[in-house]
Amino acid sequence: MEDNELILLGKILKTYGHDGHVLITLEGDFLGEIKEMELLFIVVDELMVPFFISSILNHGENSILVSFDGYESKDSMEEFVGCNIMVSHSVLKVIRSDSLPLYLKGFSLLDINGNRIGTIDEIASYPMQVMLIIRDDKNKEIMIPLNDDWIVTIDKQGMEIVMNLPDGIIAVN
Repeated sequence: MEDNELILLGKILKTYGHDGHVLITLEGDFLGEIKEMELLFIVVDELMVPFFISSILNHGENSILVSFDGYESKDSMEEFVGCNIMVSHSVLKVIRSDSLPLYLKGFSLLDINGNRIGTIDEIASYPMQVMLIIRDDKNKEIMIPLNDDWIVTIDKQGMEIVMNLPDGIIAVN
């Protein structure tokens, strides 16, 4: 993927209130990054039209309320309901790389039973997921999603992370 490519962020579901806010449902796990963005593209007649963000509010688990500069009324945003929202891959890449837990590199990854899976060799950011790249004792690469719900403990001093991994995730690699 080229840095200047656009990726799908979500879709405008409806206008919200009378001040130009729109409700956008997100296609991926972007909530952590979205507040730092300044510019989104609305797909209008197959054209990517840039819109500068004036405010963003979380609205549930996979949706946000957004208002754009120069569009301060419900009527001004009605024509965009149903349109896809795109974001520049390069902007998302910069935001994600700044927020990656790079300190985990070199940590040992243990399962919930204390079995060593390997050493975290790299933390990689993909459009929908941050991945831990693990090297096991046989130098085999294992990719595991960095999911907060799976983390049991992080011991920074002992350089270990314990995760409650779903059955079969190691075998998938």
